[in-house]
Amino acid sequence: MQAATNKTTRPIRLSGQQLEVMDVVWANKQATASNVHEQLNQHRELAYTTVATLLKRLEQRGAIASHRDGRQLVYTPLVTRAEVRKSMVKDLLGQLFADDPKQLVSHLMQEADLKNGDVEAIKGLLAEQEESKQ
Repeated sequence: MQAATNKTTRPIRLSGQQLEVMDVVWANKQATASNVHEQLNQHRELAYTTVATLLKRLEQRGAIASHRDGRQLVYTPLVTRAEVRKSMVKDLLGQLFADDPKQLVSHLMQEADLKNGDVEAIKGLLAEQEESKQ
């Protein structure tokens, strides 16, 4: 099985459906179209051909690789969840917040449904980040 690493600087942008497919592949370390179809259909109905198309497009984008096992293609991730998250948040930050993280944090503080303790937890994360830079 190939390790999940994508050290390119190419942005990784995935649609909601592609992320759902990747969630299945990440969770299972590898998966066939049948596996993905079966697991996704526990939550929503998607045609098998739709799942196969999504897997093919993810492979074309370099997010997964495939190899034959008998008559089936087995897909393995080439990117990690953290790499996708980092790339998509960086893209969001640039497109919507002019590459200004303060604007993003301000927006989240105003618009997110923060629960008791969330603000303190965020302050703790910021303090850790500040300490790691010193």
